[in-house]
Amino acid sequence: GELIQNSDSSTRHKEEENEKLRLENKRLGMEIKKIQDKCTKELERAEKEYERQTKEYGDRFKQQSDIQSEYIEIIKEQYDKIQDIYREKSKMLIDK
Repeated sequence: GELIQNSDSSTRHKEEENEKLRLENKRLGMEIKKIQDKCTKELERAEKEYERQTKEYGDRFKQQSDIQSEYIEIIKEQYDKIQDIYREKSKMLIDK
């Protein structure tokens, strides 16, 4: 009787320990899932921020490039006008 009682007690104790371990594993699994979800959301946020900053930089670069192109066109036009004036003056001097 006593041996069976000790065996039953030991079995119950092992079952209780197993149940505690199952609950702890479940809790840890949920904690890991929470951390994974948080990391995924943080990664998505970082990717969106990176894309936003990259687009912003690209837009700024294009705007500055367009402005530089306009300046170059203005300088070309001014240079052409100066060349025309120089040719006219040179022709006038030669014709004298």
